[in-house]
Amino acid sequence: MAQLLTQSRKLNQNLSQSGLVPILLRRLAEGGSHAASRVTLIKMLRCVYQHHPRPKTLVVEHNLAGALQRLAARDAQRSNGHVIVQQMAGDLLRALAVNELV
Repeated sequence: MAQLLTQSRKLNQNLSQSGLVPILLRRLAEGGSHAASRVTLIKMLRCVYQHHPRPKTLVVEHNLAGALQRLAARDAQRSNGHVIVQQMAGDLLRALAVNELV
């Protein structure tokens, strides 16, 4: 799914406006035990953010910055936490900051 989102801007935009973001955030908040699944979810979230027609609205409506900060902090505290998840969440947070959204 993440690969499909990166290849189709129109599909990405439609999914981002039809309820995909809350699903992604809920799955991240559930904190599955596999870092690979969290990485895929973050990649999908990044794609949605990058192609959303109103990224500022997306960030505010779904509190993306807060969700990413919690994810990075929680993953750092886990015994099975993986650096890649923390780095990807941090990278997306920096992307939000570059666009003056955080």
